[in-house]
Amino acid sequence: MNGLILCCIASLIVVSYGSDAPCTNAGGHCQDDHLACHNGHYQSGMCSGGTHRRCCLTSASHTGSFSSGIVSQHCLQCICNVESGCKAIGCHFDVNSDSCGYFQIKEGYWHDCGSPGTSWRSCANDLACASKCVQAYMSRYINFSGCSHSCESYARIHNGGPAGCKHTNTLGYWSHIQSQGCHHNKKKKTISDDNHLICIFVSFSSSSHGLYKKDGPTPAVLYNKFQSEQPTKCHNDEQKKWDSLSVGVWKM
Repeated sequence: MNGLILCCIASLIVVSYGSDAPCTNAGGHCQDDHLACHNGHYQSGMCSGGTHRRCCLTSASHTGSFSSGIVSQHCLQCICNVESGCKAIGCHFDVNSDSCGYFQIKEGYWHDCGSPGTSWRSCANDLACASKCVQAYMSRYINFSGCSHSCESYARIHNGGPAGCKHTNTLGYWSHIQSQGCHHNKKKKTISDDNHLICIFVSFSSSSHGLYKKDGPTPAVLYNKFQSEQPTKCHNDEQKKWDSLSVGVWKM
């Protein structure tokens, strides 16, 4: 009789909470996602129970599974490797508060990136959500920082906050990123990139004699120099401005 009762209770549990079979069949195990998923990553929708009970799947590599954005996949991989070995290692106390998951994201960082996912800890331990958070954080702060759009800037901001790319105490962290095979990767400038800067004009009085120097080249000489050395030209409306302006200012 007691055996029958236990069997019924077990059946009710399965009916009420579903099954862990999708996870176990995939070679994983179900657990609360605030715990470290050693040598693997968390996957949602494969376990019974609450939203924070997820499948810990073992995986040797996570290349190409990051969210897309301004930070390259390669740069994200390097940051992920340095922070956690690119594993869902759970939360650890670090610099006055917990840092969690693949990118060791703090709660304040998670709020700044838009609070994706269902919670800070669960997002940090989910590779797609965590990398989405990093992408959003960089998009928010890279222009504020005044630093270049490069892997170095992103890595140092990740380590040192919104202006981390300017702090000398993040240089050591950048060295660790470089040891993973990532480099500055600053975008090479092209004439088309700077054409909008070349074609900025500032009006001065008609008595002006040059650019920066009192007795420098006249506007006509400056314009001819620009036309002869650059394979692209300013737009027609901007060219017309040269006829009426005494001095043109551009980036050389």
